[in-house]
This record gives sequence, structure tokens and C-alpha cells, in this order.
Amino acid sequence: MKNLNEIRKIVRQVLVKESILKEGATIGINGLFEDKKDLTNILNICHAFQEIAYPIHKVKYDSFSPDGNDAFEKTGIVNFYLKNEFTNGDKNDLISIMRAIQKFSKENGLTLSKITAETSGAQNTDIYDNDSPKTGVKNYQAGEPLENIRVIRIPVIKNESFDTGLSQHEIHLGYSTVKTIFGNVLGFPIASDDYSFTFPAKEVKERIENMTSERESVLYQRDIPLSYLNIIHNMAKYAVDHGYKTLGGA
Repeated sequence: MKNLNEIRKIVRQVLVKESILKEGATIGINGLFEDKKDLTNILNICHAFQEIAYPIHKVKYDSFSPDGNDAFEKTGIVNFYLKNEFTNGDKNDLISIMRAIQKFSKENGLTLSKITAETSGAQNTDIYDNDSPKTGVKNYQAGEPLENIRVIRIPVIKNESFDTGLSQHEIHLGYSTVKTIFGNVLGFPIASDDYSFTFPAKEVKERIENMTSERESVLYQRDIPLSYLNIIHNMAKYAVDHGYKTLGGA
């Protein structure tokens, strides 16, 4: 099985390539989700579904990816794009993936509505009905050939997964913005070729709380919203209050 970090990296590269995500780093609280899944947005739910699907069906297929602008929303649609390697001989794998996703979702506070498949002819067919799995499978087996299915749409309509209570527990920033905020404004040493970052949470919190107006003006000069600093401060405060030592990301 592929290293899970490698899978996450591939997914992020695809999303950057498709302009769903901008190139940069996602800064969060290190260790926050070590003993639990981070399912607080659709992008992370995509990662989780990818990890479920890969051991079941190892043929390469397009990644699970957020629909439209859903990437950082708590609820929305997960798109699972199939390539031609999926054939009718794989339908049991596909049904197993859908069942595993439903089981995982129930165990982790996610509520899904009806999962549907869109064929190459842009026709929709139910492949798995959460309220009546047998009916859903029967409808699918009587429908379009699997090789005609191009995308499976998985709607997440309710998200009661573990949450910190923060408005954001991570923030995605361009590399230049990371270096401006943490380097120029907060004074942490950052090399020009650094693309992975770790900062002590207590120092981040204290430096923001004691920041001079001169340093704050750097944000205005470079058109960086002050709200970014507020989000980082809230994360640092949560980290300090709950025993997490560092913020960071890549």
C-alpha cells in the first residue's frame, strides 16, 4: 500500500494542477489529529475516502476531489472520478468501496445523502442508496455498464466529526505569505528555499500579542489580510491551552 502521506501529496498536486487549490502551505496545529481523523472539511474527507478505497481496488484512478468550491467547507460533494481501467468486472470492488465509505462515515459523524453515478452520456443512476443498500446495488447492476461511469458523486450533508471549536484549525497560505507573516512580521528565521515549516506555538502566540504597529504595517503594505494573523493567533492559543507544542505545515 502506498504511504498515506504520498497519497495526500498526490491529491494535493492534482488539486493544485486543476486550480482547485493554490500552491502553498497549509499551516495547522501539529499533532492535533494524531489519534483521530481530521474530517473538518471536504478536502480532508477526500483524503480519508482515498485511503479507504485504495486497499480495495488498487488500479489507478483519478483522485477523490472536492466539487466546485467545497474544498474547505464542512459539507459538500466529494467527486470520485473513474478511468477506463474500471470495468464491469470491478463492480464488486466499487460496491465494497461504497459500503466501506458509508460505514466509515457513520462511525465518524458524517451523514451522506444518496450516492449517484454520472455516465459518459451525462445520465445519472443510483449506485448506492444509504437508506436501502440492497435497492441501490440492484439499481446499479441493472443500469449503465461500469466502464461508462465517469464520476461518482458523494454528498456529505451533515458533518459532526471531531472539531476544535475554532473557526479554522488550519489555514492555506501561499509560500510568500507564510514567509511574510512568520518571517518578516513575527521574526522567525525562514530560509528562502524552505517549503516545510514548524513554529513553537507559545512563541507564535506571544509574538502576535506583543506585535508592534510597525510590524503589523508590513501586512498592509503587502495586502495580507489581518484576519490571517487572527486565525494563526487562535490556533496558537488553542495549541498552548491544550498542550500542543508547535504549529506547522507544508
